[in-house]
Amino acid sequence: MRDLRGLRVLVVEPDRTLASVLEEALILAGARVVDVCADMAEAGRMRAPEGSDAMVVGTRSHQDPALAARTAQAWGIPFLLTCDQPMDMASARARCLPKPFCIQDLVEGLNGCTSIHEAP
Repeated sequence: MRDLRGLRVLVVEPDRTLASVLEEALILAGARVVDVCADMAEAGRMRAPEGSDAMVVGTRSHQDPALAARTAQAWGIPFLLTCDQPMDMASARARCLPKPFCIQDLVEGLNGCTSIHEAP
């Protein structure tokens, strides 16, 4: 498992507890968490995507993960979508990570959607 050393990650997660767990897991994996936001609208208002290499975007069970994925994709930043059901992602710079997942899945998912950490 490669680490996320140097990767600047924006966490967008509506569940405050899960957001804290994600932030801690990312830091332990070597990433720098640039911001934690409750939703895409808040992240946009705070201009949080600026200076981010990647995003972890979480959804609640009643939300449409495809909408969250389209919004994240429009920002042009690689992202990992965490949701209740697996879904196909239309971009090589995006991955879907079904819940529940472990830290290794999180790291591998982010490495898979970012070119920064591709093997030479």
